[in-house]
Formats: sequence, structure tokens, C-alpha cells
Amino acid sequence: METCLLNQRMKSKIASNLSTEEKYLNILEYYRRYFLAPKNKLEGEIRKYKLFGLSREEAIDKIYRELFGDFLSLSKYGKTPSNNLELSLQELREEAGPATLIPFLMFALSIFTFNIVIIMMLWITALITMIVFDWREVTWTFNEKIALKDAYPYKDEIIEKIPKEYQKLILQNLTYDYKGNTMKISFKGEALAKFSDRKGETKVIDLGTFEITVKLEELDGNLILDTTYSGITRAKYANIAAVEYEKYVVAFRSAVNESYEKVIESHKMMTFQTLAKMLMEKGVIVKEIKCPRCGAILELPKKGSIIKCSYCGAVIKAVDVYNLLSSLFKAA
Repeated sequence: METCLLNQRMKSKIASNLSTEEKYLNILEYYRRYFLAPKNKLEGEIRKYKLFGLSREEAIDKIYRELFGDFLSLSKYGKTPSNNLELSLQELREEAGPATLIPFLMFALSIFTFNIVIIMMLWITALITMIVFDWREVTWTFNEKIALKDAYPYKDEIIEKIPKEYQKLILQNLTYDYKGNTMKISFKGEALAKFSDRKGETKVIDLGTFEITVKLEELDGNLILDTTYSGITRAKYANIAAVEYEKYVVAFRSAVNESYEKVIESHKMMTFQTLAKMLMEKGVIVKEIKCPRCGAILELPKKGSIIKCSYCGAVIKAVDVYNLLSSLFKAA
């Protein structure tokens, strides 16, 4: 899975000779977008390659090339956000700042007068102002584009899996809607955010509604997920919301990655025997197809995952037949 989050300067940097440490940090930064334990994921892959005789430096270089080698071919599709996730969350945290300054301002004003009535009025005003600041609604949004290589033919399967994988990660009851080329997920951000009050009791905080809107695009066979995250919460919970929102975003990236890998892997394992079984379950029996290159009639084998046209030599995969039939069923 690749994302279009790199600007042109970084793409140029990718092509340059980076040190092993710089490559490691770039990979780690990339993994933070998709995995809840990015360092463990990276170290695990390094150990895997070391078992095949590669040094640590060679393993890091190989992982780096595998990840970023395809970014250049996707660069024209990408759009760099005006700020990254960390900066966006910092802006949300700052929403909680103004109210904390009010007591200090009131104290500063009260030292200039010895009138008890004025001092009481100042502090009552401060209290009311703090309540208003704390309970005002603040809105947070963040946008990014995620590109899944060669995945557009399987978009429906991938999109259908994402909410299920996402729910497993966030442990929240969510609502899900998928119409046309737009998917929407929403849920209440609660339960995961807790704090202790003066009595030592734990309270569940209602962080408000969190929504994810994904617009699907197709570019050269790649599935582009133009994803917008948004949340509405109270200013007094801005710091807590920032922590939870980051988890929600990372979890969604992981859900996309998991769904993508499961679907792609299932199609890699597709055989004509599996295909025949799937079609029979739907009441459809297909014994012959036309060669997409020369039009010759080809008998589908009962085993294996590929068939070669005896007339023109074209190689047809079972997964290609599946994709063709799926598109025909949808068009019908």
C-alpha cells in the first residue's frame, strides 16, 4: 500500500543517497501512518531479511526501495496536505488553551483594587467565561490521500472489509454507508477517553461524533482513497480528543492496509477450481471463454490458476476471469 503524502522535495530526496539511519527514520515515519506499533513492524521485517543472509543495512535498504520505489510513479496523483497529522492535532490541543489563562488574568486585575465587590464580580465573570470557553464546540478536520496499488478492480471487496477491520481496532459501535464512490463511517468517541476526578473515580467522556468520509478515485488501475477525518468535541476535552483522534486515524490506516492485503492475497490464491466453485454457488456454470487477445474459444481447466491460449500464446489468470465475470454481473 502506498500513500500520496510526499511533496516533490521529498521525492527528490528519495532518489538521492541517504544514510542507513535516514532511510530507517523515513520508513518508520511511513509505518506510523498504518501500524499501531511501527517500530516493532519494521524491526520484524529487518529480522526476516537477515534470516536470508542480508545485513541490517542491506535489509533497511531493501525495505526502503520496496516502499518508496513506487512513490515516483504515483507522485502525479498525490496532493500534499497543507499540514501533517501531528500539526493538525496540535491545533486542536491549542483550543483548550484560552480558558486556562482566564484565572491568571482575573488575578492580575484584582490586585489593582481592594474593593471586595469588584473582586467578586471579576471572579464571577471569570467563572462564567471559563464555562463558556470550556463547553464551546470545536471542530477538527484532516485530509489525506491513500493509494492502493493495482486495487481498483477489487474496490468493492476492499471497501466492504474496511469497516469490519476498523471496528475490531477501535472497539466502537459504528455506522457505515457506501454509495456510489463514497464511503462514510461515523461513531461516538467515548469509552476510550477516561480521566479521574477528585474522588478518584473514573468517568467516561463523550468526545462527540467522529466521522470518516472517503471518496474513491481510479488512476491507472490504482485505487485512491481521498480521506477526510472530522470530529466535533468540547474545548475542555480538546487535549484528550487529540490523543484519541490520532488513534482513530492510525487505526483506520491499519484497517485499510489489512483489508487491502487480505483481498489481494485471496485473489493471488484464486484457481480455476476455486472460481468454478464460487460460480456454482451462484448458480452459474462457465466452461469456455474467449481469448482476450485473438478471440479463440478456450476451455477452462479444472485445476491451476492460469491458462495459455494455444493460438496466440496469451496467458489468462483465473483471477482475470473472475474480475471479468464480476464486472459483467454488476453491469447486468
